[in-house]
Amino acid sequence: MPLTANECLDDIIDVSNRLIMLLDTYNSTPAEGSVDEANKAIDLMKKRKSSLHQLFERFSPKTLSANQDKMNILAHLDKTIVDKANTLHESIKAELFSIKKNKKAINTYQNT
Repeated sequence: MPLTANECLDDIIDVSNRLIMLLDTYNSTPAEGSVDEANKAIDLMKKRKSSLHQLFERFSPKTLSANQDKMNILAHLDKTIVDKANTLHESIKAELFSIKKNKKAINTYQNT
């Protein structure tokens, strides 16, 4: 467990960067994502969430403001994660819509 706010922030930034890399992999080939990769993403999200909660519980706003540069990096990484997750969500949604559309076409063809 990191001892200082700076170490906690470094840990969260590292986990955030690993999560972004994993989301980039999914965004480039969402259909190729394996269950292991999905579990890795879930584990990273859980670790990141836990670390963020601990950061804000353990350190005062004054202590965190002394690390303003890293807090700004963290805010930027948060926005990047949300953007990439939304892109992935839309991509998967479009893929599912396409699959449903193909199933309807197959069913229509088979029933005639």
